[in-house]
Amino acid sequence: EPAQGGSPFGTEAVDKRGIGSTGSGTTVTEAAGDAARCRAGFVWRLARPEDLVCVKPAARDRTELENAEATDFVDPDGAYGPNSCIAGYVWRDAFEGDAVCVTPQAREQVHRENELASKRRAGN
Repeated sequence: EPAQGGSPFGTEAVDKRGIGSTGSGTTVTEAAGDAARCRAGFVWRLARPEDLVCVKPAARDRTELENAEATDFVDPDGAYGPNSCIAGYVWRDAFEGDAVCVTPQAREQVHRENELASKRRAGN
């Protein structure tokens, strides 16, 4: 069943199996090809539609929740304006420009996921 957007990255539907729209009429899987397929037990993180880092399903659920709650942890009066986080939160940094505010522990997990990305792809 598709999960609706609600993230700061748009409101396109993203299929829970890892097949989503790129906004150009091409599905993410068509655009990414076989190189982005995940090994068994892993799914795409989808911090944004093009985020094809393979993670465990619980990590994708965490990412989906972080995106849904993105505005809850922003300090609009902070040093970076609307990209500022409230005290105790940092930018997630799942990809360049990712300014979703999360706990430092969540950001560390995202960095580990990025480091392990190539090992979690099918065929590796």
